[in-house]
Amino acid sequence: MLHDTAALWFAFIVIGLATTLPRSSFFMAPKKYQPSQHSYALLKYAPISALTAIIIPDVLYVDQTVQLLNPKILAALCTVLTILITRNPWLPFIIGTSALILLQSRL
Repeated sequence: MLHDTAALWFAFIVIGLATTLPRSSFFMAPKKYQPSQHSYALLKYAPISALTAIIIPDVLYVDQTVQLLNPKILAALCTVLTILITRNPWLPFIIGTSALILLQSRL
């Protein structure tokens, strides 16, 4: 039991260091090794790119095939339209989730 606990804590520490060190290396590196301002400008698009790469396949694929008329696509369309019309940060979640629940119960 003690061996398993030690191995688990060791894994936590290694994973934590593997996550933290590359991210903090930008702050600790000498000035000449730091990314340029252009790189920082490009990095601001990384979160939305990652989120899109996760969401689009989940929305498009149903049972490992692309189905263009499925509840997820229609709910995503409702969400995007709500974002474009209202610019409200919470209303798209409410409208999109409600649309998905309603469409899944109907289709």
